[in-house]
Amino acid sequence: MRNLLTIFLAASLLVSCHSTRQVVTTPPVGDGQQTTTSTTTTVPAAWTTMQTGGNVTINAGKKLSSGMQMRMVRDQVIYISLRPLLGIEVGRLIVRADSVFAIDKLHKRYVAEDVSLITGGVPLTVGMLQDAFLGREFKADLGSRFSCDFSHDAAGQVSSLNVHYNGRSQATYQVNYADVQYTLGGPVAHEVSIATQIKGKDLMLDLSYNNIGWNSQLKVDTTIPKGYTRIDGKQLFSIFEQ
Repeated sequence: MRNLLTIFLAASLLVSCHSTRQVVTTPPVGDGQQTTTSTTTTVPAAWTTMQTGGNVTINAGKKLSSGMQMRMVRDQVIYISLRPLLGIEVGRLIVRADSVFAIDKLHKRYVAEDVSLITGGVPLTVGMLQDAFLGREFKADLGSRFSCDFSHDAAGQVSSLNVHYNGRSQATYQVNYADVQYTLGGPVAHEVSIATQIKGKDLMLDLSYNNIGWNSQLKVDTTIPKGYTRIDGKQLFSIFEQ
């Protein structure tokens, strides 16, 4: 999943994600947003669910490009459905507060692991991951092991997020953002590129969104189909390479 900011000093000397600049962001008139002065970014409209179509490219040694559907329930779940041909689902990725699942419908197999498999040990909540997918700044107590920083473009929009394991130069997560558009649910980066590692294996994840909808009733199926074979978490993304 990430690339956030400099050290935020609290009285307890804990590390938090923060922005390095103050900005007044003024959304276009008539979009239902309000001008907000903040030390982070424009506060988006409240949302409970989000859904979008788009495309995803997964590169974990082999490269897969596919149409997708993404659904989110705020602070609860991230659901990505892979649909490479005619809208037919061949696999899905499900992230919850304490777990991650990947289901390969072509070969009837699945991965079920602790969420740390994709967070690399960074104490990110589902809500923080959702913000990272949308290109929004957030504050987080990451303890003494991690630090994070956001960067911004000339227009004041978030352009990147970096999460570091303290003492290491290479980021645990690098996330780059482009094509920020204002929506009824607030500003969203419609192009997101994520670089990280899963159990020592490099992973690149590129997503593009279209037709974003907010606050509708969603069906998010998180069940494992009967008769599927469980495989090791090392194969989390390789199961979609076939």
